[in-house]
Amino acid sequence: MNATASACASLSAHGFDAAALSVGLRLLMKVKGTASEARLESVLLGWEPARALFVRLPLDGIVSARLSEGELVEIRLFNGREAVLLEASIERIHRSPLDYMVVSFPEKAFTTPMKVPERVAVNLPARLRIEDAGGDVDVRLRDLCLRGTLLELSGPPLGRVGDRVRLTLDPVWANVASGAASVQATIKHLRAPHDGEQGGRPWMMGVVFDTLEAGMARTIEAAMTMARGSA
Repeated sequence: MNATASACASLSAHGFDAAALSVGLRLLMKVKGTASEARLESVLLGWEPARALFVRLPLDGIVSARLSEGELVEIRLFNGREAVLLEASIERIHRSPLDYMVVSFPEKAFTTPMKVPERVAVNLPARLRIEDAGGDVDVRLRDLCLRGTLLELSGPPLGRVGDRVRLTLDPVWANVASGAASVQATIKHLRAPHDGEQGGRPWMMGVVFDTLEAGMARTIEAAMTMARGSA
């Protein structure tokens, strides 16, 4: 077994097509055989099947990283379902009109499936308080899992992505598990109604729970069980 196979013993090896990559994916690149563990951030620009990958030349700070043709690189990225590891070599570096690299086409992609928490569609009332915004607002939980929830807002949000919030569940349904009814969370994304949308679609907010205590976990699991039963 070679060094690559040994390092990837916990991964599954597939053909490149099975990695399900797409143009624009962000990736991390490390030059093999160097003492540095630094990973350079870049973007997948495209590929020519069975010949080459095209990757934007990564930056090291504010300048292009010092890479050389012929160097072996390790590329890591996430395709939405799996963590993907590619090993290849730099064939050519172009500086005009766009700084990019031609990388040898990898015959195999080593993948690790990522565990995705079960999400259950719900329609439950709650109250939301955004730190430093003052006051609570009514929201509705639209889907729920043990990592976070999608909220329907009654108007434009008072917070921004990255803000801390406290979500307090309605006691009528929260008490079904006799657990906690409040949890701290962080705003991860906001969705505004698109221009021209019909039906007055509301603002949506996705939040991730910061820490889920045992009582709150029981409450959420009970709500998910109820939602499955009514589906």
